[in-house]
Amino acid sequence: TYLSDSDKKSAQNEVQFLKVLRGPTIVKFWESFVHNQKIYIVMEFASQGALSSQISKKVMSGGKYEF
Repeated sequence: TYLSDSDKKSAQNEVQFLKVLRGPTIVKFWESFVHNQKIYIVMEFASQGALSSQISKKVMSGGKYEF
């Protein structure tokens, strides 16, 4: 599927936002590029997996997830 012009603009805005985010708990943005009319966003590898998965594991084990 191809993105509408509105969706393309939203994706470009997201890329610009990701470029400026910084912090110890934020996955780093490396680069973005367009190939075959698709936007690719390259981010730092999260070795512990997705945050949602980590929270689910903690909840399933009966623990609390503290931020």
